[in-house]
Order: sequence, then structure tokens, then C-alpha cells
Amino acid sequence: MEKQIEEIKIFNHFYTGMMIAWEKSLLFRGYSIREIKTLFEIHRAGPCSARHLTVAINTGKGQMSRLLMKLKDAGLIKIKESPEDRRYSEVSLSEKGEGESRKFSSLFEKAIRQQLTGMKETQREELIGHLRRVKELYKLTNVKKC
Repeated sequence: MEKQIEEIKIFNHFYTGMMIAWEKSLLFRGYSIREIKTLFEIHRAGPCSARHLTVAINTGKGQMSRLLMKLKDAGLIKIKESPEDRRYSEVSLSEKGEGESRKFSSLFEKAIRQQLTGMKETQREELIGHLRRVKELYKLTNVKKC
């Protein structure tokens, strides 16, 4: 098992290094990975609760609250408190947030396309199969999303 743990650590180091490189590049334009992930989740889910985002992004309530305030201050999201229950608020993308979300999606697609360009079709299919399998195996062990 020790060798397996070491292999997973090596892969995680490789993958986080790739994410850090993306974050430092112009790709993220000064936004953190969590900020972009939050924008993508709001775009994917549509108007949703802050609680939904806390679970989907796998972060704490306090961190999510600060993150949402930062995105609101940047004009990327709108937060509408429920008049019936002040503990509930609906989060949605602003017009600016919609535009940024589309730009980030396009930039991600371009970056992924560049990564896949040097591969043959069979290699790309093999990679996708392995990525699906990794997700399946981690779901079986109830490993939380990073």
C-alpha cells in the first residue's frame, strides 16, 4: 500500500502543479480556482442557495460567505435574501458574471484542446476512460471532492 500511496501523491503533485500553472496564467485573470469553480457551479445549477454552493464547492460556510461577498463586490453575482427566511439566500450570476463565466469556459476549452492536440484519437479516448474510472473509484471510497 505504501507504493500506491506514493504514486497517488506523485499524481496529485502533478495535477495540482498544473492547476497552479493555470491559476498563475492569464487564464484565470486574477481569480482563484475556488472563485472560478463557484462561478461555474452557479452557471451550471442556475440560481441556487449558498448552502448548495458550500456543498458543491466542498468548502466551509465562512469561506463560502467571504467568497460570495468578494464575487458580489466584483459585480459577478447577485445575492437575494429570502423575505421569509433570512438564513436562505438565492445566488445567481449577474450579466457581468454570465459573460465572465462564458469567457472562462471558452478559455478552459482552449487550454484542454491544446493539451489534447498532440494525442492520437485512441490516446484521448483512453485518457477519458481513465478519468471516468478514477472518478468512479473515488466515489466508491466516499472521498470528498477537492
